[in-house]
Amino acid sequence: MQSPLTPTTMQSPSPHITTMQSPPQPPRSPPPPHTNTTTTTQSPPHHPNQTTSKSPTPHTNTTTTTQQRAIIFPQQKTWSASRQLCENLKSSLVMPRTAASNTELYQDALPFISVCQPANHAKGFLWLGGTDEVENGVWTDFEGNILNFTNFDDTYKSTKRSCLIMLIPPYNEKWDDVSCGKTYSMCVPCQEEMSSKNRTVLKMRGLCEEDENAAWFTLHQDQGEAPMFKGFTRYRISTNEAGGGWELYDLWKNKTVARYPTHDSSYPLGTHTWELVSDYDICDMRSGSTRVLTLSGCYTDEYTCGDGTCVDLERRCDLRVDCPDNTDEIGCDKLKKPQDYLSSLTPAGVEPGPLAMNLSLTILGFSEINLRDMMLTVNLAYTLSWFDQRLQYRNLKYFDQINHIQVDEVWTPRVEYLNADFPNVHTDGLLLTVGRRSPPEPDDPSLHSHDEIFEGAKNPLQLYRRVNAPFSCNMKLQNFPFDTQRCHLLLRLASARQDFLSFVQLNVSYMGEQLLTEYEVGKVTVQHIQEEDYSVADITITLYRRFWFYFTSTYVPTVMLMLISFASLFCKRENCDLRVMMALTTLLVLYALYQQISNGLPKTSYVKAIDVWCFFAITFIFTKVIFHVVVDVAVRVSYGIRRKRHVSIGQHHHQQQHTSKERVNSWEDEIEKIPRLSLRLPTNRNNTTTTTTTTNNNNNKVMVMARIGYTVVFLLFAVVYWIIVLLNVDY
Repeated sequence: MQSPLTPTTMQSPSPHITTMQSPPQPPRSPPPPHTNTTTTTQSPPHHPNQTTSKSPTPHTNTTTTTQQRAIIFPQQKTWSASRQLCENLKSSLVMPRTAASNTELYQDALPFISVCQPANHAKGFLWLGGTDEVENGVWTDFEGNILNFTNFDDTYKSTKRSCLIMLIPPYNEKWDDVSCGKTYSMCVPCQEEMSSKNRTVLKMRGLCEEDENAAWFTLHQDQGEAPMFKGFTRYRISTNEAGGGWELYDLWKNKTVARYPTHDSSYPLGTHTWELVSDYDICDMRSGSTRVLTLSGCYTDEYTCGDGTCVDLERRCDLRVDCPDNTDEIGCDKLKKPQDYLSSLTPAGVEPGPLAMNLSLTILGFSEINLRDMMLTVNLAYTLSWFDQRLQYRNLKYFDQINHIQVDEVWTPRVEYLNADFPNVHTDGLLLTVGRRSPPEPDDPSLHSHDEIFEGAKNPLQLYRRVNAPFSCNMKLQNFPFDTQRCHLLLRLASARQDFLSFVQLNVSYMGEQLLTEYEVGKVTVQHIQEEDYSVADITITLYRRFWFYFTSTYVPTVMLMLISFASLFCKRENCDLRVMMALTTLLVLYALYQQISNGLPKTSYVKAIDVWCFFAITFIFTKVIFHVVVDVAVRVSYGIRRKRHVSIGQHHHQQQHTSKERVNSWEDEIEKIPRLSLRLPTNRNNTTTTTTTTNNNNNKVMVMARIGYTVVFLLFAVVYWIIVLLNVDY
């Protein structure tokens, strides 16, 4: 029988240990690391099931309250594989602390020398739990505690080798050091607590036992024989009589129920396929079938790798390889659905009524705002979430992007964009994930893999999609360019009518630039509406037009053109060509400017504010052109009338002079006539000058009245126009 390893304070260890004094406790979560149930610093390396309080002097002798033993595994393994085997059993390689414990270990290992000694080493056969990797020649255990007791052979010299071994006879109980690489393979001594409280408990998953204790085992070893796994109540795992494998023996029915064939003398730790050799004893399966079973010493919050290594359960399927055999990232399908699942059928609501659909929509930005066609091209991303209580999920993580599911495997809602221009809608591929919102369900030990299971009624499916689509926007441009537009994006759930499927929680946010080229983005809101018995989400985007561009490119130039045309009223009356050309040129420039503005605006059946302004400016300048023409024509007509009057008066005087010539033939009469003519001519000039002055005064009065009239009209229009515009501004 195996002898326990005891500290020096124990008098004489019991030569045989066959049973435990009390049944072991069930597996539990691992205690804090590096603790022990004793306060001794002479204790062997840490065991995960123990608690210790450390002492600043690690090698003083104190009374122990626990016993330990060595389990010898008669199978050659490399140093790293040996250490891993002990760690899988929640143990560590044995490191004798005293001469007595060294002798006991040597005696326990002697029966296996023929099996344990490698062909490439003449003296070594058993690994020990010491190393000098930190400092050459300074030997410590794996926790860094310096060894006070060593038992090296006389020929030992400090080298760069870093691992301890025990030597075969005649080097009785002596040690040596060898390389820690894969050069040598020797047998493995693992240290185990003997107390029922701290003893390692191994659990076998996949047995379908109602009594959980029936699948629990402890290590047991008789003197000179290979270790076996003794069950708490019903089963035993040991090497079969024919050798070359392991068998699961039912003590209640007194028969072997399953076998695990192996040809390398490996132990059944980890996940393996067992062959059933009896009918309906394991999971109601027939003889000849196979069943995957997992045996390990892992805690309830640890995952068992294929080779029996234990890793944190949260590391299962986290996209990072943690197991030596990569099995923690194998079989990571998140979805667990029943065989009768119908992906074409809308799930029933968790609460009475239609299935609740939650929408979270983010507007990423605007590709284009086409004012002419009244189209708003939006880059958006939305997430639809719902619960499908028919489903279950495995190993969900708090980071939702890891919890990916194939879209075509489950029911997903179909969304229609009601007011989108469908030929130009571009969408990315769908991404379906599961959000972890609840703790996992209780573990099911009938499953060979320790996977966390989550209910579909508590953890939502999340459908993510990005869309670039032009949406029609019915813009109201009466107050353009001082207008505010409210564009709507209509998303309809088209998979089912509102009696079966309805929006419940709606959230929308805007992540793009606030100030665009022509607009300032205001509030973005969402509301639930009903259209044709379908549930519709109405997203409203408020856009405030940035009018300063139009103010500086339209209003200011038109005012300047009107001032230029107004300046023509101050030109001299005689310079008719200049006055007319000034007014006409400004009219043509204004019309070209208005045409340019109009080409970028949609055609509407109503008049826009900018149209009213431009129409007034055109009319304002056009009337000046007409005014100058009318004034010029009036002056010309008045001048013609005056000229005819002067010509008729001149002819009358000429007839009188001719009669006088006939009557007076004397030289004196001729002399008298000359002065008369000279006197009449000045009289006619004075009359003409007076008439011209009167006409000029009349023309000046007309110009002054025109200046005053145009000024009053402009100011009156401007006041009325801006009052109406400002009253209709929606900010």
